[in-house]
Amino acid sequence: FSPARSGSTVLSLILGAHSEITNFGESHWLAKDTVSRQKSNPKVVCRAHGEDCEVLKNVSLDRSKYSNHFSLLSDMCETKYLLTTNKTMGHYGNMDTSLLDNYTILLYKPFEIWAGSYLSGAKKDIPDNHEDAIELLANRYFKYFRRHSEFLEKPDFSRIMVIEYLRLVSEKEDYVREI
Repeated sequence: FSPARSGSTVLSLILGAHSEITNFGESHWLAKDTVSRQKSNPKVVCRAHGEDCEVLKNVSLDRSKYSNHFSLLSDMCETKYLLTTNKTMGHYGNMDTSLLDNYTILLYKPFEIWAGSYLSGAKKDIPDNHEDAIELLANRYFKYFRRHSEFLEKPDFSRIMVIEYLRLVSEKEDYVREI
């Protein structure tokens, strides 16, 4: 779990390179209501590996829903662990998280660094006034963690590992081994 523009895609690609991990990327794209928002030719797409993903390319839209999300991924997973990244509670609030028995990772990127990467992305609608822009970004950033703190206190998420973005950048290989 992490807000957008936090480095979750890079982290999932690093961890997903391990031989015992299948990386499903942003697997909320498996959900029917997310897929149905695609403008033309809706289909299941792996956000980590694209349309040619060997794992998800055979998932039909009729099997694609939140209620059996992790059981569906587990059925396709030939490795010991599965990895999926999600951005908002709307994407995982209805998932079958009771099936989880491993770690949940929360990627933490300090606000000032997140704001810089957010501004460098394709996100628009940022006010020109610096004070207004900072207030808007702060509200988006801290709202994410406030909204999710209660959700992550559920029994399904008893083993949460917080990954610090700055350590990931500065310690690189050593920190990945520790994770």
